[in-house]
Amino acid sequence: MKTLILLLCCVLFSSPVGAQKVGRKYPWVKIETLNKATSDTVRLKAYVFDIYVCPPCPEGMQCKPCMENHLTVVEGKFTDPQKVSLNSRLRIFSDHPDSLKIGKRYIFTISFSGKPVRFSDHVRLLSFTPF
Repeated sequence: MKTLILLLCCVLFSSPVGAQKVGRKYPWVKIETLNKATSDTVRLKAYVFDIYVCPPCPEGMQCKPCMENHLTVVEGKFTDPQKVSLNSRLRIFSDHPDSLKIGKRYIFTISFSGKPVRFSDHVRLLSFTPF
């Protein structure tokens, strides 16, 4: 029985998803300090500013390529979208960004490769929880 428990713990902690479920801690960052992160997986608290879902292309049609599904987040609560500077936004790519709500605050766990520089790098959403 002890061997089985030890084996399950090893499997859970060896996969990134399992480690996160068991309570692995990722460093907290702010959008403006993301390029100084010491880990390629981090957490941040932010509001959903915008959601983009690529429109469907009817079967048999040739459609213009579109950007991958994503959401844009900001750390401060916003009232006027035109007053939010580009430097305080972060684009996060996700398969299903429409499962979040604009204006709501979440804790996001995100991953990236290299040092992200705002919109130019590929930041992926791993998980989110309402805050």
